[in-house]
Amino acid sequence: MKIRRALLAVAGGAAAALIAASPALAAGTSWQVDSSPNPAGSTASQLNGVFAASHTEAWAVGQTRVAASGDGFETLIEEWNGSTWSVVPGAPASASASSLNGVAGTGPSDIWAVGQNASTSFIEHWNGQSWSHVASPVSEPADGQLNAVSADSPADAWAAGSATNANSVVTPLIEHWNGTQWSVSPGAINNGGRILSIAAISPADVWALAAVGKGNPAVIEHWNGSTWSTVSLPVTTTLHGLSAVSANDVWAVGNGGVILNWNGTQWSQVANPSGQGASLTGLDALSANDVWTINLNGSVTEQWNGTQWTAVPPASALPADFRTAGGFIWSGGSLSGLTGGPLFAVGGTDNDTTILQQPQP
Repeated sequence: MKIRRALLAVAGGAAAALIAASPALAAGTSWQVDSSPNPAGSTASQLNGVFAASHTEAWAVGQTRVAASGDGFETLIEEWNGSTWSVVPGAPASASASSLNGVAGTGPSDIWAVGQNASTSFIEHWNGQSWSHVASPVSEPADGQLNAVSADSPADAWAAGSATNANSVVTPLIEHWNGTQWSVSPGAINNGGRILSIAAISPADVWALAAVGKGNPAVIEHWNGSTWSTVSLPVTTTLHGLSAVSANDVWAVGNGGVILNWNGTQWSQVANPSGQGASLTGLDALSANDVWTINLNGSVTEQWNGTQWTAVPPASALPADFRTAGGFIWSGGSLSGLTGGPLFAVGGTDNDTTILQQPQP
């Protein structure tokens, strides 16, 4: 989902790391279930996005409902310090109508979290010390909601989701950070729909995945530095995840075990014999020979080794009702990691947050 070019050179929602010296995560290693905290007094919590900022720091975001907020939800942020997860305070937001859906950045001191707060989008930034609210664009349409974010430098970040137009139709929304402020970037999709995932490779190379129309068929659009345009896909299907390694290596996954790859010229379907029929929701391209995807309930995980996709054992203690965040239409980036590990998958289980990990070898 995102490409970091600072300390780690990574993208999401969803991350791609370009550290050639680091080995790929070991194939065939089963997932472990991390101990995931829930806020005190919470009656329902869910994680929607995750970002591995370093080998000893990761962030997960979502929403929680506590007794004080009644039936509404408020934002939730959790931090991993290399061994344990803990709830940390974010920027102040509505206590009854807010959530965070995506998180990504360029490194441990430059991280973005996006979502919604009542009827507008909500954007937070981590500077290495604390989270602070950053203003959404003044020109943002009504009912702004951001599902995913990606950054290729501290002065170039992108966030995407949906808003409501003058005809009360939900339409895709794309916003851009230039190092000073966020602004709306008119996309190429003019009919109804919403952006689920976005991957920024460079200021002139950004990809966005949208669900548009009845049945949510996928549309992928590309930014060339000046305009957005849609691109041709080899199949018509619903896609959930998008992640980039480089300008010549971008991946997308979705229903029916469909996996697509961009080689710098065109999108093509890649054989996926071990995941046929799976609803693939999470995706993270760590390197050219280390790409991961996971399905809706965590029962199917696959890894690309540069030649083929192979199955990875699921977590032995996986809760029966686990659902990855990418399975929900409004969230993006349920899978994130680094070459050599760790790799995280987040979601929810029976009103509690759930985090899976592929640890470092």
